[in-house]
Amino acid sequence: MTPALSYDLHPGRPGAPLAVVLHGLGDSKEGWKPVAPMLALPGWGWCFVQAPDAYGPGWSWFNLDLEGPVRVDAAGVARSHQAILELLTHLEQHHGVPCERIALLGFSQGCLMTLETVLRHPRPFLAAVAISGWLHR
Repeated sequence: MTPALSYDLHPGRPGAPLAVVLHGLGDSKEGWKPVAPMLALPGWGWCFVQAPDAYGPGWSWFNLDLEGPVRVDAAGVARSHQAILELLTHLEQHHGVPCERIALLGFSQGCLMTLETVLRHPRPFLAAVAISGWLHR
């Protein structure tokens, strides 16, 4: 099965961890690529994932109402969460990378999706890096 999410995979050395990067609102899978070399994780692989919904010149993981109190589209979060689960299954089945070797890194909306995935997934991840985001619910 091909995952619904667009991603760019840059494999690391055999058996190495994989950083799966979830960008923030209005960004794309391209936005974090320049950051990877600065993090100095020798041998690691990188997977830059693009959110499913167009948002201006970039992409969004879910609708976000910024007028008044911030309101998160729970159905959009659930849909993106399911798409991320499908991608994780694809990475394990087709690239041999189980969750236990994956570090999820998310910024802003990607942070929410990282936390949503790590907290609800039945298996542990190598790490979760949650940058400038929040928990949904």
